[in-house]
Amino acid sequence: MEQEGRTVQITEKEWQELQSLKKEQEEREKAQKRKEDREAYRELTADAVTEGFGALKALNGLMRETKKKVLDLFLPIIRMRNELFDVDSKQGQYTFMNRECTQRIIIGRYKKYMHDSTAELGISMVKGYLETLGTDADTQKLVRIILDLLSENAQGKLEPDKILQLDHYAEEFGSEEFREGVSIIKESLIFDWTKYFLRAEEKDADGAWKNIPLTMINVE
Repeated sequence: MEQEGRTVQITEKEWQELQSLKKEQEEREKAQKRKEDREAYRELTADAVTEGFGALKALNGLMRETKKKVLDLFLPIIRMRNELFDVDSKQGQYTFMNRECTQRIIIGRYKKYMHDSTAELGISMVKGYLETLGTDADTQKLVRIILDLLSENAQGKLEPDKILQLDHYAEEFGSEEFREGVSIIKESLIFDWTKYFLRAEEKDADGAWKNIPLTMINVE
């Protein structure tokens, strides 16, 4: 026997309360869903970092091994070259090509420099001398040029090529104080080599040299 549907009458106020409860329940469910989605996002991110980091670390190890292998091939050749042609090892870059001249490997290192604390003494001596010069326009223009040569670059370093230009002015002024100050600055410069870098290039169909990407940035 089928049961008859039962109709329940509620007031407008009760209806509004029911709708409010329903809306609150929906909001709670949405909030819970957003919370679960955020947690899922965090889990996905953490897993991706673990997997990706492992792959990148393995690649780093392979690149280090490959670089060492290539350097082990060419550094003895560079030493042989220096002995054969009676040259020193101050050259910063070497290029080697295959027999067909279609592939080449470039091995090099950059010369880095810094200056010790005695540079400040030399700079003070030069500036002290400049303060004794006249105030006419031409002299002050020259003073500004010299002060620019003594200025540090963005890395807080004196630039060797500018310091070498001071020699010219040291001779021009003929001041012992100026000359000694410049000598102290030059002596304060310390030069060294960076680690070796590698580049591999290959000729394309048009005969132009194309770089073989060896960094993640250039890999497409």
